[in-house]
Amino acid sequence: MLKRIKKVLMGTGLAFFAFGMIALTGCSNLVETSDELVSEDGKRTVTSGYDTSLSGTYYIQNSFSGKYLDVANGGTSNGTNIQQYEYNGSTAQQFNLVYLGSGYYAIKTVCSGSTQALDVWSKSTADGTNIATYKYSGGTNQQFKFVKQSDGSYAILTRTSGDSSCLDDYAWSTSNGGNVVQWSYWGGACQKWNLTKVGSSSSSSNSDFMRGVDVSCLYALEQDGALFYESGSSSSTDMLTILKNHGVNWVRLRVWNNPSSANYTPMENYGYCDISKAASVAARAKKLGMKVLLDFHYSDTWADPSSQCTPKMWDSITNASTLGSTAATWTKNCLMIMKNAGGLPDMVQIGNEINGGFMFASSYNSTPNCNCYITNSNFSTVISAIISAVRNYNSDIKIMLHLAEGGNASTISWSYAYLKNLDFDVLGLSYYPFFKSHGTLSGLSSVIKTYVAAGKQVVVAETSFPWTVDSYASDNVANTIWYYNDNKDTGLSSAYTNLSSLASTYGISTGTYSGTSIIQATAANQKAVLQAIFKVVKAAGGDGVFYWGGEWVASSNIGSTWENQALFDLNHKGLAVLDAFNDQY
Repeated sequence: MLKRIKKVLMGTGLAFFAFGMIALTGCSNLVETSDELVSEDGKRTVTSGYDTSLSGTYYIQNSFSGKYLDVANGGTSNGTNIQQYEYNGSTAQQFNLVYLGSGYYAIKTVCSGSTQALDVWSKSTADGTNIATYKYSGGTNQQFKFVKQSDGSYAILTRTSGDSSCLDDYAWSTSNGGNVVQWSYWGGACQKWNLTKVGSSSSSSNSDFMRGVDVSCLYALEQDGALFYESGSSSSTDMLTILKNHGVNWVRLRVWNNPSSANYTPMENYGYCDISKAASVAARAKKLGMKVLLDFHYSDTWADPSSQCTPKMWDSITNASTLGSTAATWTKNCLMIMKNAGGLPDMVQIGNEINGGFMFASSYNSTPNCNCYITNSNFSTVISAIISAVRNYNSDIKIMLHLAEGGNASTISWSYAYLKNLDFDVLGLSYYPFFKSHGTLSGLSSVIKTYVAAGKQVVVAETSFPWTVDSYASDNVANTIWYYNDNKDTGLSSAYTNLSSLASTYGISTGTYSGTSIIQATAANQKAVLQAIFKVVKAAGGDGVFYWGGEWVASSNIGSTWENQALFDLNHKGLAVLDAFNDQY
């Protein structure tokens, strides 16, 4: 015999119901009501309203936590745990619903090629039974019914329990890695799941996708009196506010250990990129609701694939373990400074363009005191110590490792072989289409898909494109990008090589200079190229794009090699490219 009841849950901590003594833990100040059928033994069951039209591939998001159903580490072995994790768009979060009849579905994991399916472990009917993956066999413990709720979400009932239990965010967890279990159905938010078809426009919301700008020179420019303007306005506006108003939701900030020890001219004035200046700007960004990526170079100066100079303060260290512990302590102290300033980063980048490793040269000569080439065990010793320091300080901070030449599959593959066993979340790529070695848009798409499939979030951490070939003559600093260099492997001619095959698709205009084909340096093209990169990254399953040098205009005492690629013109007025950050992709 069944009887209908209306259930009300409210209060704090632990609540018990007379029917079956169901314990609900970890929630406070909740009120839930629903109609359901309850048998004499106290088992709740839903006998109608199930959806039979859901066949397809989905992301499955928990209503309470906002996290997504996720195959731990993208595993393909029997017994791989099912957890919840923030959205990353990887195949570990994609599930193929296959209709079996009578209202039931198999939930197959895309990361296994749909050979594995969600499985109620050991066919148990008990509350708290783990949900894991197992080779699909079609048993009742691999069959689930999707019952639509009044708010459009679904309860996912388990057939092995006789439809009286469902998938449950255990203990109301909001953490990455929170467990998913079978629990008696009672209709709470932790038992409601939202389905989004893979490939739909809402798979990753506008706010989830990282739309970032590196603003590392902002503090120095402001100290020099630089002002910024919206296009068409004669009144200056805080540059971070301009970015925020145009859809930018992340900032990236470079940190050098002790930039004052580097040998620069006063015109370049790079000594500002230390942790205290970064913390100041980060705190301002946080107050605007933006997130922060902190880029540790582990150098006193620029770090890139060909230049990875050890900070002067660590130059005499010859032992990898000592260097690792020293760098780890310094990193932790930097995070404390950021936190105390109100600018704790949401993600840290450990090393900059570390294709060949980091700290593999002395700050004074080419002979390293502690060889941290990527092929040397010293590299993994040092970088692992730093990663552990970040994890131990705050496990919510994501960790990015960053490689250059993002559209060059062979380059990325070679370096990734030495990174894949490290504990990191995000693979960052530099993709500058005017460097021939960075590859085509199709190459970038292929690289992103490869490492998303490997279970990593993938982000273009640096990109840009020129809006002019003119420069700010007063700074007496030559710009990096012109029409082409002597070898024609850099410049607008290289951009033509990398972009021309898809130029018409993305509305990018081409031209010639002295008989050489180029991608034109115009404000319209700057916007079109960035839009194209956004579209390619999003379509490939990537999680964001950061524009590099967007703030780096020239001013009276600060030179720039990049002002023809900034997001602002020579008068510091916003360019059309700013609107690309607010577009839907």
